[in-house]
Amino acid sequence: MKINKIGIIFLSCIFLFFVYGYNPRSTVAVVSVSEIKENSIVLINQLGEKTKVKVPSRFDTSKLNEESDYFVEYDSSIFRRNTLRKIKESK
Repeated sequence: MKINKIGIIFLSCIFLFFVYGYNPRSTVAVVSVSEIKENSIVLINQLGEKTKVKVPSRFDTSKLNEESDYFVEYDSSIFRRNTLRKIKESK
C-alpha cells in the first residue's frame, strides 16, 4: 500500500510539472530591439536583459527599427520558445 501512495504522489508531481511547463504565461514590457531576423527578434528590456522572441508570420519585421522603443506582449513557457503576440511603437 505504501508503494501505491508513493507512486501516486510521484505521478501527480510529474503531471503538475508538465501542466506548469506547457502552460504559457504572458509577458508585457517596453523594450528596444537589438537584432531583427525574418522569424525572430532579440529584445532588450529596461534592465538590459536580452530575450529572443519567435515572430509569427502575420507580423512584418521589415517595419521594425532597432533605434525605437516598443511595447510588446509575448507568451513564454519553460518548454516552448517565446512567441510574440503584440508589438507597437512606444511613444
